[in-house]
This record gives sequence, C-alpha cells and structure tokens, in this order.
Amino acid sequence: MRWLAGLLIWAVSAGCALAASGEAHITGTASYRERMALPPGAVFEAVLEDVSLADAPAVELGRTTLEEPGNPPFHFDIAYDPTAVRPEGNYSVRAQVSVGRKLLFVSDTVNPVLTGGASSEVAIWMIKVGDTAAPPTDKTPAIGAHGLRLPATFTGTLPCTDCAEERIQLNLWPDQVFFLRRTSSDNEGRRDSIGRWSADADRHVLDLRGTGTQLQFQILGPDRLRLLAGEEKAVEHDGADELVATDEFKSLDPHLPLRGMLTYVADEARFTECLTGRDYPLVKDEDYSSLEHAYLAAGAEVAGPIMASFDGAIVRDPEGSGTDAEPQVLVERFVGVWPGETCERAVDKASLTNTYWKILRLGDTEIAPGDGRREPNLILREGEPRFTATVGCNQITGSYAVAADRLTFGEAAMTKMLCPEPLDTWEAQLVDVLQAAATWRIDGQTLELLDVADEPLALLQAVYLY
Repeated sequence: MRWLAGLLIWAVSAGCALAASGEAHITGTASYRERMALPPGAVFEAVLEDVSLADAPAVELGRTTLEEPGNPPFHFDIAYDPTAVRPEGNYSVRAQVSVGRKLLFVSDTVNPVLTGGASSEVAIWMIKVGDTAAPPTDKTPAIGAHGLRLPATFTGTLPCTDCAEERIQLNLWPDQVFFLRRTSSDNEGRRDSIGRWSADADRHVLDLRGTGTQLQFQILGPDRLRLLAGEEKAVEHDGADELVATDEFKSLDPHLPLRGMLTYVADEARFTECLTGRDYPLVKDEDYSSLEHAYLAAGAEVAGPIMASFDGAIVRDPEGSGTDAEPQVLVERFVGVWPGETCERAVDKASLTNTYWKILRLGDTEIAPGDGRREPNLILREGEPRFTATVGCNQITGSYAVAADRLTFGEAAMTKMLCPEPLDTWEAQLVDVLQAAATWRIDGQTLELLDVADEPLALLQAVYLY
C-alpha cells in the first residue's frame, strides 16, 4: 500500500506543478458609445500589461486579437503566465480597434486587473480616435473618465533645481498622443518630445512617456495639471508648477529625432511613427531625397515597410496650406534605414555602455566588413571605463569619459598591423572620430557620435547586448 500512497502523493504534486506552470486567463468585454458599425478589415486587440514602473514602458504579458469582430461589446480572453504576476505589481488591460495602421478606437484609462483587489474580469470603454485638429468652436469637448477635456493645450512654467525655469506647452489628444515643448526662460534652449499618455482615473494621475520624457501630473480638474516629483508629491513652487488649459487649442510642430516604418504606395511616401503609431505623408523637401534613395537601395518589396530614422519635424503647414491641413513629416537630416527592424525593438532603447556597437558610417563613408575580417565595432565597457574599437584590422583601446550627453575618448593605443585599403583609410577616419567626439545620442538601437557643434561624426547600430 505504501507504493499506492506514494503514487497518489506524486500525482497530486505533479498536478499542482502543472497547474502552477499552466496558463491563466483574463476575460472581459470592450465597447464604445458611438452607434456605428466597423468597416471591413477592422481588428480588435486586447493586451494585458505590467504597468508597475512609472518610469519605464509597460511590459506585455498577453494579447488576444479578433479579426472582423462585428459589433460591440467585444468579448475577449487573454491567456498569460501566472508566474509573471507579482502580488505587489500593478496590471492593466489596454484595448483598441484598428483598420490597417489607422486606429479607430482606444481605451484611454488604466483598467486594473489581478492585484490590489481587482479581479480577472474587466469591462473596458474605448473612445473614438480624433484627428489632430482643434475641437470645433461651437462645441465644448466632454470631460472623459480621466477627468480631462480633450483635445487640449496646457501651458505654464515648471521649476528646475539646477537650470533656468522652463516654459511648457503640452498638447493632449483623445487617442493618447501628446506633443510637448520645453523652452528655457532664458531662451537658451528648446526641447520637443512626442509620445503616449495614460491616466489613472482613481489616482487622478496623468503619465507621459515619450522621447526623452517621463513626467507625471496630478489632474486637478479638466483644465489644470500639477507636476508630480516622485512618490506622487507635488513640487513645492508657489503654484508655478501648474499647467492651465488655454481657451483655444494651439498647434505645435515638434522638431526632434523620428523613427518609424517607411512605405511607398503609388509613388506616395508615408511614415508611421513608432512611439505614437500615427501615420503621416512625407514632405518631398530638404533631405527627403536621401531617405528615398536609401529606401530603394535597401531592396524593399513593393509597398513593403522599412524602418527609417532621421531628424525631422511634424508640420501642419509645410507649404502655406493652412492650419486645417493634414500634418506631414519633414525630413531635415537623414540618418539611416534599418531593414528587418520593427517598432517594438526601436522603442526598446539600447545602453551606451556594455553594448556591441556595429560601425555603419564614419562621416559620409559607409563602412562594411571586409572578407574574412572582423566586423567594424566599438564597445564601451562600463566600470573600467575602457573602450575597444576596430574597422576590421588593428585593435584600438583606451579610456573614455561620459557625463550626461557628453562623451570624450582619451589617449588610445593601437596594434601595428599593415592594413589594406579601404581599411587603412577607414582606420584613420575612426581615429579622427574618436578624437573629435564630444557628445552622443541613442535613438532606439542606433548610436550617433557628434562633435562640439553637434555635427554627426559616426553612426553605429546595437547588434547584441551584454
């Protein structure tokens, strides 16, 4: 009988182990209030996300997709790994409806599940995605569940402990996209950023995450925001930390590094920006020709998307066409195209140190591995701090120093092999780049080294992370 008892114990233990390692499910419904049928090709998606960290992108734990979902409410079931859920974590379900790259409906609030008293069932309301135009003057926008009246422009002045105060313009749209402009009060600098916002309706907190931006605001009312400085504590600055909605929506044309998927259909170039998911036509001006040439040289399939990056602008009136014109993207300085890359990987920003950086370009010279030789690369090792670099011939080693966006390389040693052309020329160029480097910029998985005038010296791509 002992063998039978042992068998039972084993069976129970095995069953528990299987249950612990099996799938769990989030179920729910999603709907919208508009009385409209979805067009052909509509796709509904519901995503379970870990939103525990306010200063980091949400982590996807599970997703379900319904093609041609019919009429709302949409019933969904998301499978996920229960071992990925921590009792102290925060989890939410995000929902959207799209046709191709165009969003039709999105959820605009946090929909908690699993922890903190929330269950594994959820009911989600989605809002219709508006365009980027100002609201009609004869209709006041309704106040959403997040407590904001959108679309809206908020302005004000934010304090800075070690710099001049910043004048702020923040544009928010119902599709959870924001544009932000910071201008120092001494007019010495301006920074633009774009990204997506989310709101916790229970805590009345607005969270901005985008290009170089991670900010939180307390929602004081439909027309007022107050900056939060960690632990949900408002900055003490005699009310100067508040942003107030303007009477009219004010347009903003951000100028900043852009990265997204580039396509050509019927001789029309379109660009889907990664952070916001918005799709724009491209202005055929300034450095557009360099982008088009690189796209064609990359051998893309007809209408096939390729990742592209450049310094650019999202402009509403590129040719005096009026403020109601469709926004377009202007290519101000082409950087590169990246076949095989996706927006999901581009949003995941690589680290400057302990990353294998493949050298793609030195000045205007395209760099490629030589036959049977090492791949041109640069590695900045953290802690030592030492760097190694090569174009595929001699090894260059030395020290480096980094502080914020400043990067300088110290005296370097190099092996003494004779290098055939073009490696000999490339090697001299690499030495010049290291000597002239003064600052750096990472955009997704690419690194640019720049000189003291912020002119580009070299372009590199992350191949793998340590």
